[in-house]
Amino acid sequence: MQGYMNEQANLAYIAQRQADFETAARHSRLIRALKSARRDRHDQPTAAGRRTRPRCASDLG
Repeated sequence: MQGYMNEQANLAYIAQRQADFETAARHSRLIRALKSARRDRHDQPTAAGRRTRPRCASDLG
């Protein structure tokens, strides 16, 4: 009986870890999508074809 209980506890632990990984992956994808949307909104080209806001120091020159 003890072996059965250990197996059930191990399966429950594995299921919880898998759920945690899936939650973290969803969160990561959401953050990446939000950052991308924000970057796309700020980097729309102007009539001259340049970004309205530079992304890094090399864009300033």
